[in-house]
Amino acid sequence: MKPMTHRSRSLPALALLVAACLALLAPVGAMAGPAAGSLALQSISTAAGSGDRVSLRFKLSGPAPSPSVFTVEKPARISIDLPHTTLALDKRYQRIAEGPVQAVTAAAADGKTRVVIELTQMVNYHIQRQGDELIVHLGGPAHAPAAPNAQTATQSSSGAEHDTASPSGPASAIENIDFRRGDQGAGRIEITLNGTNAPVDITRKDGKIVVRLQGIQLPAHLARRLDVTDFATPVRTVDAMSRGDNTRIVITPAKGAQFQRLAYQTGNHLYIELQPLTSAQKKQREQAHPQYNGKKISLSFQNIKIRSVLQIIADVANVNMVVSDSVSGTIALQLDDVPWDQALDIILNAKGLGMTRNNNVITVAPLTEIANREKAKAAAREATNNLAPLHSEIIQINYARASDIANILKSDTAAPHGTASSGGGNAAPSGNAGGSGNNQSLLSPRGHVTVDDRTNSLLVTDTREKLDQIRSLIDRLDIPVRQVLIESRIVIANRDFTRSLGISQTGVNNSKLNNALSAQSSGSLGSAYGANNGGYSVSLPATSATSLLSASIISDTFSLNLQLSAMESEDNGEIISSPRIITADGQEANIEQGQEIPYQSGTVGSNQGTSVQFKKAVLSLDVTPKITPNKKVIMNLKVTQDSVGKYVPTSQGGSVPSIDTRSLTTQVLVDNGDTVVLGGIFEQTNRDTTGDVPFVSKVPLLGALFKNHSRQRNKQELLVFVTPKILQNNLTADSH
Repeated sequence: MKPMTHRSRSLPALALLVAACLALLAPVGAMAGPAAGSLALQSISTAAGSGDRVSLRFKLSGPAPSPSVFTVEKPARISIDLPHTTLALDKRYQRIAEGPVQAVTAAAADGKTRVVIELTQMVNYHIQRQGDELIVHLGGPAHAPAAPNAQTATQSSSGAEHDTASPSGPASAIENIDFRRGDQGAGRIEITLNGTNAPVDITRKDGKIVVRLQGIQLPAHLARRLDVTDFATPVRTVDAMSRGDNTRIVITPAKGAQFQRLAYQTGNHLYIELQPLTSAQKKQREQAHPQYNGKKISLSFQNIKIRSVLQIIADVANVNMVVSDSVSGTIALQLDDVPWDQALDIILNAKGLGMTRNNNVITVAPLTEIANREKAKAAAREATNNLAPLHSEIIQINYARASDIANILKSDTAAPHGTASSGGGNAAPSGNAGGSGNNQSLLSPRGHVTVDDRTNSLLVTDTREKLDQIRSLIDRLDIPVRQVLIESRIVIANRDFTRSLGISQTGVNNSKLNNALSAQSSGSLGSAYGANNGGYSVSLPATSATSLLSASIISDTFSLNLQLSAMESEDNGEIISSPRIITADGQEANIEQGQEIPYQSGTVGSNQGTSVQFKKAVLSLDVTPKITPNKKVIMNLKVTQDSVGKYVPTSQGGSVPSIDTRSLTTQVLVDNGDTVVLGGIFEQTNRDTTGDVPFVSKVPLLGALFKNHSRQRNKQELLVFVTPKILQNNLTADSH
């Protein structure tokens, strides 16, 4: 028994000896490497560079460890393992969507943290260790330069890691911070630096956009707030502040603004632009990411009844909820701090349920039951309409034609039959049609419409509900058509005036003319066009007497009027006509000036007589204006210049004059009140005169002293100025 007692007493001594050895070995293990969990990955931020370059900054609680990197081609992924590091991120999955980076996912296990970068395609990458940060440069060259004045460790896409030290240089600083309103209401912040390749970190925090410029100094006079509310952009304020050798710029968006952010760097200029979303983009964003603003809730259940969890949500949301008897089953869910309306959507989608909301009452039922209920309501509504009493109403049409409105109401049905009778003072109905047989008709199957052309009114018979809908539609359709005042001036000017008007501009500054600009003539004509967006400089090229038709745009109409007045006072030209005409939007207007040439033509018959016929030789202008929603005018222009040519004999014994025709057809977009110049039609006059003294001029030799020979060459150009002005409803011109 004693040996057994001695052996049992030796066990505690052995345990103490092992514990002492482990205590002595513990410092050695600590010196070998950092213990698991001594480092923590605290945040991941992005910084947009030039082009498609993006930098990811991993912020750690201590010196950045040496990472292990491996890549996957399909799908494109870069995995970075951080040894002896735990995870302290608020979100393990971050959507980036900048440059080639789509998202970043982080996970921790077995004493290390793995960060997976999801890419659109595999790109070059460059990893840099800088203090307690690990920076991953994506999209640039394989070996990017290190940041100035920093001892760094870098790792390229080849996987090799090496330490580099950049030479010191002049301190980087901001030279200017400017704000401008960009196209379509975008807010653009322009930061001017004294160098290039500045490290930029752009994050969004508490609804604000924070721009951090590492190692960039901010002068004292630039540390201020820019209140840009009056610019009507998504940006409200821009605050620039200094943080030691770093600069922080905080951009505060306007309340309720929806925008997309764009950041890029060109040379020493950094641009950050907030572009407002269009209606289509807002709708697309709402469909892709529904807005949840309910009170946040946390749910953690295993096999809980669906009716019970719906009751919990109703209590939290403080809403009335009606659950159909057909809703049953259980669900397991783990939701942490999510809005209650999002949690409700998740549960409904998971179980094939739907909901309808009427004020503060939510009804939950299977989707099939809701669909059947809506079908039953529609059938009941249709049955009620079929039994509803019919009413007749006369609707007066003020601006449109009643028959056109009737065709719209009947949709694809034919136009009304018959015509209105104006004799005897009684109007005959021009026809009637019902809605039966036409599923697209705005009328009910029992409804019909009759047109009275004499009073331009409609007699509509239908249910009260349909009559209200038809009246509302007619109120939107029966509106006055906008009109355009076409002012034209026909000018004959000599070459001195046309040179002073347009010889300084021989090219096109900002063409608004349609590419389909053509010139045709009975002779040999080419085609040309020029356009100018500012001032009154135009380009009217001159060639031979056959003329080269051209078109130009003048924005400064006031200066043009001064030029034309000066032209007449200096006898450099003459305004031969200034016709004006008003036409409706989309309707053609025609202006003609010229003469009809009479000629005799022989007739074949028993008396062998002659008849007088006429041919037109006119200058004609056809204009069809179209008003755009932004108050510009698209004009289809056609100008034709006819002149009398040679007389050609006919087989009947008469002669017919030939007509030389020059024409130009174009489409041009101009601002309201701008002037289009059509030119290139030339007239050249050659005059040779001889004067002499009677009798004496006929003396040989000496007679030449009493004679006077003169030769005159005069070349003039025909210019047509067309100015459209949009008229307001009171027939006053609405021009700038």
